[in-house]
Amino acid sequence: MLKIKGTKAAFPGYVFTVNGIVYNDHNTPLDSITINKLCSGTYNITVTDLWAGCIHDTVVSLHTLDSFIIKSKTFNSVCGLANGMIKLEIIGNPNVTYSFL
Repeated sequence: MLKIKGTKAAFPGYVFTVNGIVYNDHNTPLDSITINKLCSGTYNITVTDLWAGCIHDTVVSLHTLDSFIIKSKTFNSVCGLANGMIKLEIIGNPNVTYSFL
């Protein structure tokens, strides 16, 4: 998902262009747009302020996160002692971090 939002101004109204595709025109100015179901890649974004005539360009890169699987196994405590255990095995993405709360 990519959400683009213009700054609140006295007379809001923006035209949003992403990779050359205009998402609205001068007759339907918007304050923001949301684009769903995007693939990873580089997106060239242009926001035109219709009231002030300013144009702002930027580039955004979306990356695919590596998937991972979590396998868990619990070992119950015995006779009310603090000897229980949780074993986690993370398979896939080596950059996953976790903590117990």
